[in-house]
Amino acid sequence: MAISVSPELERLIAEKLQSGEYRSAEELIREGLSLLDAKEKAAPSAVSHNGQSIAEMAAAIAKSVPDEEWDRLPTDFSKEVDHYLYGAPKSSQ
Repeated sequence: MAISVSPELERLIAEKLQSGEYRSAEELIREGLSLLDAKEKAAPSAVSHNGQSIAEMAAAIAKSVPDEEWDRLPTDFSKEVDHYLYGAPKSSQ
């Protein structure tokens, strides 16, 4: 397989080969792809977990919160979000 790289990448490959760190461009590219593969395998999926969507995970977490805790939440939170998050005066006052 033949690949084309930008002049910047070509310069970087040449520098790595001149340093003696790698014996060939193929070895250098293999190492880079190996690191990329390891990074992708280590990164958690932001889309789902065990086949669940984020909404399903949030619903499962919400079910684990006792009703008494939900009762403690202010009923005007959506209208007074700036008050509860940032300490701004309530708009209804």
